[in-house]
Amino acid sequence: MKKPSLLAVLVAVPFVAVAACSDDAGTTTQGTNAPDASFTPTPTPTPTASTGGDAGGTVPPPAVDAGTDAAKPCAIADDATIAAKVLLTADDKKALYVNGVLVVDDTTNLWSTPTTHDVTLALRPGKKNVIAVAASNEQEISGFDRGLLVDLTFGPDGAKTHIVSDATWRVSSTEAVGWFDVAFDDSSFTAAVDQGKVGIAPWGALGGAFDATAGWIWAYDSNLPAAQKPDPPEKLYARKTFYFDAAGNVSATPTTCP
Repeated sequence: MKKPSLLAVLVAVPFVAVAACSDDAGTTTQGTNAPDASFTPTPTPTPTASTGGDAGGTVPPPAVDAGTDAAKPCAIADDATIAAKVLLTADDKKALYVNGVLVVDDTTNLWSTPTTHDVTLALRPGKKNVIAVAASNEQEISGFDRGLLVDLTFGPDGAKTHIVSDATWRVSSTEAVGWFDVAFDDSSFTAAVDQGKVGIAPWGALGGAFDATAGWIWAYDSNLPAAQKPDPPEKLYARKTFYFDAAGNVSATPTTCP
């Protein structure tokens, strides 16, 4: 009998594409091209109409609030506050504003009787805090006779933070509209003159209530003969601006929430 050709054998016998394999137990598992029943295909996204994106029709991502990290929202609420106290006196009168709100307008207490006032400060990073004081000198004598002394404190006993009157304050001898407001631009104000720290004559220690770093500030050094000073009443408008960072520390410049 004539042997079949190799081509005839290949046509007659189907090609097996899947090989058998044995597992450790000796059973044989047959491979298959069927999909895994647990697999869920990702649906094809539906095309979205362009709203001003590129020519390919992509939609720009929504804007992210500048005060919020998209991946980690700020843990400090936008309206978060911290309690504080302001101890102050002026030779001779004073009016205190905190973040644009009048706290006290004191025209009766002498400089020898400092007053204390409870206030709240904005704690959210990036929010500005402004302590503003209008002081008025009503008498004129030679030597130190006009000044403003401030000591703002907050935090737990034994670890209080002090923000005091010193040369970092901004002052003006001229009243401007809204000078005490948070949004007021005080670039036209000048740096205060620190005439000396609490305890200097003629004012003295004032019972030791003020932090030792607090200074008597004015627009100039008033330790002059009376004839060389402006006639009373003489006004001073003083501002101190500061911020908190995310750790609750005072910052001279705005910070952001991490």
